Amino acid sequence: MSRSGKTGHGVLYSSIAGMASLCASLVLFPIALSTVGAPLYGMWLFVLAITSYLAYADLGVGGALVHFGSRSRGGDASLPVATLLSSAIVWCLSISLLMAPVAYLIFNHYVGIQSEKTHLSSADAAVLVVCGVLVVCLMIVRPFSSALQGAGMLVLERKLQLIGVAVRIAGTLIACTVLGTFYALVIAETIALAVPPCLAACILLRNHWRHLRFDRKMLSTLVEMLQYSVRSFVVSLAGNSILQGGTLVVGLVAGPAQVSYYNAAFRIYAGVRQISSWAVEPFRSSLSRTFYKSASEAEDLIRTLIRMSTLLVSFGCLFLMFGAAPLLRLWLGEAVPIDAVSFVLIILLGGLMLNSLHSVLILASDTANKPGLFTREQVTWAVSFFVLGFIFGNLWGAVGVAAALSLPLVILEFSYVRRAEQITHLRGRDWWCFCILPIVALFGGGSLVSLILVAYLPGTVWNGFMPCVAFAFCSAVLTYLLRRLVPFREFRTLLASKL
Repeated sequence: MSRSGKTGHGVLYSSIAGMASLCASLVLFPIALSTVGAPLYGMWLFVLAITSYLAYADLGVGGALVHFGSRSRGGDASLPVATLLSSAIVWCLSISLLMAPVAYLIFNHYVGIQSEKTHLSSADAAVLVVCGVLVVCLMIVRPFSSALQGAGMLVLERKLQLIGVAVRIAGTLIACTVLGTFYALVIAETIALAVPPCLAACILLRNHWRHLRFDRKMLSTLVEMLQYSVRSFVVSLAGNSILQGGTLVVGLVAGPAQVSYYNAAFRIYAGVRQISSWAVEPFRSSLSRTFYKSASEAEDLIRTLIRMSTLLVSFGCLFLMFGAAPLLRLWLGEAVPIDAVSFVLIILLGGLMLNSLHSVLILASDTANKPGLFTREQVTWAVSFFVLGFIFGNLWGAVGVAAALSLPLVILEFSYVRRAEQITHLRGRDWWCFCILPIVALFGGGSLVSLILVAYLPGTVWNGFMPCVAFAFCSAVLTYLLRRLVPFREFRTLLASKL
């Protein structure tokens, strides 16, 4: 079942898929918003946020499938990918049968509460509930996507994601421009979510169904997978609770319309986050194999990955922060409260710069066979967010919720770094020279120039883009002059490794 490629190819296709998803969101969001209205679209976004929580009922078995599948290709023959996949399929099928009725009850209750406020028809309500339940049931086929990654076929899996993006674009445009109905939009987005894992299932079942084994060994295999995944699952669940919690908190304290406006900023934030996480994800299988062979070599690779990830994410976030207001104005028009939405985006991107550091550390702990290493920090962040989110959300609306998401990281990041010493062997003081100093040296000058332009340029749309252009130019010049601070050679070696 294995057909491994280069990690660099995985990073390339992951980045392309992430960029395509981000561009699709930027193009389709205002079209959907203008077609069905902020309240109705906000209901669908709220339902999708709930489905993301319910999807974690599988206890993260997909991550275990990737991890053990990668170790199998590194020489650990105790758990073949086919055996892992068989166990994961049975487990996810069982869980989906339990979660489908729960999802129906939750969605039906929520739709019943919001129907009168949003003037939702009975037909649209039925489609909304059914599609929400179907999205939850997609956990049945998600193990096939994880199996492709574990087998070293991440490039193929990312190509399937690109097909899903294409289906989403075509379906949403047809639903909005031709049919112009809410239920058509919901169906189109549901189909787009289902396409990648269903295609992965078709490919694996067509070519490798004979290797699947549904026997007594599945139970012991599943137990071993869950012993790994449950520890990693808590960390992932806490992180997802924080990300999707913003939509939930805004929906509870401000209503469906504000959910749509918050999601305008959040979609850009989530798109940048997805690109960065998908670009890093190809290294998961490579690091899992390397840790199995040589822990010291894997630690060197992790350090290189952390430096490159923080530099790239910091550049992208700062670039978008300086161009937030004109970008949103061109994208959404003047009907949306641009100042508030751009402030939300700036706060979220500031938090993402901090988050980029420990997101790589979480991946590293999983590949080092230490899942759950950052459970305390993740749970603390989640609890802090929800407490502050309801307080700040009632005071300042979506801006307050964004602040509640980002502010705890200013303190918690020190704890992440201290605990990461177990896998990086870097002390707290070393992080200044290792990560912070290069960011300040490469991007500090451009940031200063951009702030001066923001303060003195007239406030027109096109002048609004000048600060981010100036930041990019100054940062490029400083990166060339101080290129020794960027580990180009080490990163090329890392890209040349096998998936």
